[in-house]
Amino acid sequence: MDKPDRRVRKSNFSDEEVRVLLEEIQLEHVTLFSSHNATITREVQKEAWARIAKKVNSCGVAVRTVHEVKERFRALKGGVLNKRRDEKKTGGGPPPAPVPYCGSMG
Repeated sequence: MDKPDRRVRKSNFSDEEVRVLLEEIQLEHVTLFSSHNATITREVQKEAWARIAKKVNSCGVAVRTVHEVKERFRALKGGVLNKRRDEKKTGGGPPPAPVPYCGSMG
């Protein structure tokens, strides 16, 4: 019995990939986050995510799927929202550590 091959992990998103991801999302923001209507359909949004994934893949670090790109954006957004929530808390102690890319997210 042969052992099944272990899954090879992709590398983490590089800073360049994250920068490209955020820039492209900023350019496609209206298409990605508007409610569906006659001009913005799910298909149009899927195409926008595919374009973003293609741009991220052009960095040459790893081949990322649309799902991986969306999940990375979701994780970045969650980090920023958590940081904003923590900043509103009162109490003593040292200031919280900065979250990378926080300045890029509105």
